[in-house]
Amino acid sequence: MLSNGKSLLLQVRAGGRYIPAFNIYNLETMQAALAASANAGQPVILAFGAGYRKHASFQMIYAMAKTLADSHAQEVVLHLDHCRDLSVIQEALDTGFQSVMFDGSQLPFPDNIEATQKAKTLAKAYGACVEGELGGLNSEDGDGGAEVPRYTDATAVKQFAGQTGVDSLAVSIGNVHGVYHGKPHLNFDRLADIAAQTSIPLVLHGSSGIGKPLLKQAAALGIAKINVNTEVARAGAAAAAAALQTPDGKRLDRVMLTVRDGMREVMERYFL
Repeated sequence: MLSNGKSLLLQVRAGGRYIPAFNIYNLETMQAALAASANAGQPVILAFGAGYRKHASFQMIYAMAKTLADSHAQEVVLHLDHCRDLSVIQEALDTGFQSVMFDGSQLPFPDNIEATQKAKTLAKAYGACVEGELGGLNSEDGDGGAEVPRYTDATAVKQFAGQTGVDSLAVSIGNVHGVYHGKPHLNFDRLADIAAQTSIPLVLHGSSGIGKPLLKQAAALGIAKINVNTEVARAGAAAAAAALQTPDGKRLDRVMLTVRDGMREVMERYFL
């Protein structure tokens, strides 16, 4: 079934665990995520980025997610990811999304608080949850590799969480979107300082390529949700390229099955 994920994230934070959120933009990405969830016997979050509306409308994505989730044994959260437009958040909520992210990380701190408060007010009417963000990563598709991430200011976390009422908070501790150039380095001292300021679940964007030992360490310090996109998307593309070199590669229906399996295999590695 679909849920807003609030009790789920609170539970895993209290237990020092995390739930993976996989970016989805079509039927096959959803099917891969739910198959991985079923094989792991654990809940999953389907993250549909605000920029993905070029792939499918909110209505299409919601209809597919609900249909699949209704027959899925594990809890499923349909989440609007990285949205900077309150009108788009309103549209997603109207459609049935029960979890949304307002990304005000590019705004000055007071403006981030004010806009995130507005997102929380919108979501409250639907019983939906809101994820906020403090600090800043590179661009969402990972192309902004030269950008210098802005670490989350731990001293601002308590004020931000208290004034906005967000249900979860995305943080910047050395994580980046896209591909890591070298070994990922997460600042666990900074994460511990952040976690000491709030009891709400913390979120780690840019988790592709971070090894499970580091993810477990992050979970022990309050990370309750990890976002994985790049590695899954690349696995799907690689599976498609390989399938095109086979006799079945002349048929899209068969290629897409191979793509779905390739994504599922990567997703399974991110469950604890």
